[in-house]
Amino acid sequence: MPTRNNPFKPTQPVFTGMFAGRINEIKRIETILCETKESNPTNLLIVGERGIGKTSLLLLMRTFAQGGIPCHGEKLDFLTIFVSLDRRTFVADLARKMNTAMERGLRDSGEAIQFLRDAWSFVQRLQVSGIKLGAKASVTNEAEVFENFTYSILDTVKALISEESASSKLGLVHPKDGLVIFIDEVDNAPEELDLGTLVKQLSENLVAEDCNKVLFVLAGCPEIRNVLIKSHASAPRLFEELELTPLSGEDSKWVITQGLEEANKNNSEPVKITDEALNRIVAFSEGYPHFVQQFGYSSYAIDKDNSIDLNDVNTAAYAAFKNIGDRYYKDMYFNKIKENSYRQVLKIMSEKWNEWVSKKEIRSNFKGTGSTLNNALKALADRNVILRKPGTRGEYRLQWLGFAFWIKVFAEKLEGEIRNYNGISTSTGT
Repeated sequence: MPTRNNPFKPTQPVFTGMFAGRINEIKRIETILCETKESNPTNLLIVGERGIGKTSLLLLMRTFAQGGIPCHGEKLDFLTIFVSLDRRTFVADLARKMNTAMERGLRDSGEAIQFLRDAWSFVQRLQVSGIKLGAKASVTNEAEVFENFTYSILDTVKALISEESASSKLGLVHPKDGLVIFIDEVDNAPEELDLGTLVKQLSENLVAEDCNKVLFVLAGCPEIRNVLIKSHASAPRLFEELELTPLSGEDSKWVITQGLEEANKNNSEPVKITDEALNRIVAFSEGYPHFVQQFGYSSYAIDKDNSIDLNDVNTAAYAAFKNIGDRYYKDMYFNKIKENSYRQVLKIMSEKWNEWVSKKEIRSNFKGTGSTLNNALKALADRNVILRKPGTRGEYRLQWLGFAFWIKVFAEKLEGEIRNYNGISTSTGT
């Protein structure tokens, strides 16, 4: 059988042509971009669980902002900055990342690169002064970097949007519509970055300087709200929130059929999928775009007769759940939870799959004290490992049906491997 190129990409954001659903969010995004061009920006906070498609939506929005797709019938021309945060991103690192992104966005203009180097000269000074990537500066240096950072963005935006400055300082044929700053993985931001205060101060400076063509788009897991509040209590009020929910069954099916359609353009023999197989992928993936991609990928890989049927999907399910678990569930089960008693709660809840379970039911099977159970439920809910039932006290459920399956099939084996490894390490002194 000839080698086939698998069209599904479970480890990557979905490219624009495979994007499905989010119609209301996309309409709002188009409106906000057009309003930003007219000096009336509305900063966006895109919130959702891992695997829900936040990064894919950001990339689609960037395509709109750069003019790759017409927005309300017109092609926009924003300069865009796209950065992701991690636990080692401090103010100096964020400044470096943004400066690099700007240079890449304006790389065809020598004048622009020279202007940026002058306007962002403090970035070069940081390296000379010994502030390395991922290292926290002193309080004094951090405050200076903070101030230089905000004014460098101001100077750059003024040059971008002014007809005269865009031509003379940046060598651009036309001024830009403005600047869109995309910041992904915001829930990873260290407290020292003080992101909420940074965005608030920069927004106020932009208004004071009558420079209102800058749009901030932040994305992250639900913890993103706490990150902003801890930094500045009023920071969330700077944003309009878009909370992403799972795709509908029809949208999930569209992703699979569209992927096959793209692949079949290059296949000597077209690959088809039965309705039963399509429905099973929808059920297994639960509407999470990355999960749809994973089940599509695994089912496509296992098919041998150019017809993906129910047996193919069921056979591929074990590998698909394992891969999803390695990327999503394992971190929640081991890294977010340090107490075995907490994992015991998850095991009890998994017996009801992802149905609502009362605290009383959990307590009847829990081997531990009442206070330990209370601590476990609070910690698991606060960390978004389990969900609280809205409007009801003492009822919880696992977020994903697949998480329950993974706990039943994989978790105990992994715990045993960890125990064995720790025993070997202790006995050998490693």
